[in-house]
Amino acid sequence: MRGGGRRGKSNHRQVAIDACRFCSGALNAADDAAQNVGLKNADELLSATQLFFHACTIGDNTLITRAGAKTGLILTKGFGDTLHMMRGKIAEGLTENEIAHRSALDKPEPFVPRKLVEEVPERIDYKGQELIRLDAQAAQQAIDRLVSKGVESIAVCFLWSIMNDSHEKQLAEMLRKSIPRCSLPCPVKWRRTSANTKDRRRPSSTPTSGQRFPAI
Repeated sequence: MRGGGRRGKSNHRQVAIDACRFCSGALNAADDAAQNVGLKNADELLSATQLFFHACTIGDNTLITRAGAKTGLILTKGFGDTLHMMRGKIAEGLTENEIAHRSALDKPEPFVPRKLVEEVPERIDYKGQELIRLDAQAAQQAIDRLVSKGVESIAVCFLWSIMNDSHEKQLAEMLRKSIPRCSLPCPVKWRRTSANTKDRRRPSSTPTSGQRFPAI
C-alpha cells in the first residue's frame, strides 16, 4: 500500500487466504492495511485510494497444471477445427535443430478436446452486419450435448463478434436460462475476451478463460 502525500510510503503486510475464495486475501489485506494506518476498515481506506492493484498466479498455475474446469467450446458453424488446426507458421519460435526435425515434434494438446467443441449456425461479417441469424434451436442442442458430457464451463466464440457481439450475448443468455445452478459449479457470467481479429487467438483465449474462472 502506498500513501502519505506526494512521496508516499509503503506498508507491507501478510494475511491469510481462503483457498476456496481467493479474493478474500485481497479484502483481508485491505482491512489489515486500514487498521495499520489508523483507519476504521477497508471501506474507509479504499474510498481514499486512487489505485488498487491485485495480482496472483492462480490462473497461470491452473493452465500450466491442466487443473482447470472441464470446458466446452461453441464456435461458428464450419469453424469447429480452428482451435486444433493451430497456426500455419509451424516453424515460428523453433530452434534450427527443431526446424530440421519438425516431423518428430508434437503439437501441444489443445485445452479443449474436439469432442467438446460444438458448431452453431450464425454469421456476422467483418463490418458487424448480421448475415445469418443465430439458430436458437441448434444452439440449445449444442448446450444440451455439452452438459450431457459433463462440462463444468462453456466458452463461446463466434466470428467477428468483436464488431457485433449480439449473437454471443444471445447465447450467453440462453446459457443462463437453460443451465440450472446445480449443473455447473459457477453461475454463467458474460465475460468478454480480447478483441483480437486473428481467427485462432480468440478461440484459444476464450476457453482458457472458462477453465480458469472457477479457480479464480
